[in-house]
Amino acid sequence: MQNFYKIQTSFPVEKEINYFLNQGHEEQGYIMLNQEEIFNSCSTLAKISQLLKNSDPIGRIGNYRAVYELGMGIECYTPDNGSNPGQGTIGMEEYMRVITFVTYCNPKITNMNQVENFINKVAEAHPWEHPVIQFHHNGNIKLYTKDNT
Repeated sequence: MQNFYKIQTSFPVEKEINYFLNQGHEEQGYIMLNQEEIFNSCSTLAKISQLLKNSDPIGRIGNYRAVYELGMGIECYTPDNGSNPGQGTIGMEEYMRVITFVTYCNPKITNMNQVENFINKVAEAHPWEHPVIQFHHNGNIKLYTKDNT
């Protein structure tokens, strides 16, 4: 068994995502989802998927590359004075449906600049004013944002 580093962030859901629950088709005992519909629900995912395809060895597990997982969730936040929320009102707690994106990195990677570069590109492509990107390594979590606050 081998341990991996984890890179995680979430993106806003732009359209209904009911197909996650009931629109997949079964293939060889697995539920297969429609990539186009997933990308339509969150346009940033298409950019991040392509970025990951070009970032090997990030996302590589054995003989598989560009490995990532998606989950559904809810993020909560309260926009403060000076913020420019895409959704919400300053001073009011907001709840937003999100798709959580997780990929992996082999801890034997020799060039940590590749990881930093990938994370910075994810931050650049992210639609939020202050996206949070988590890098889990050696039992620690390092948080990245566009402005590193």
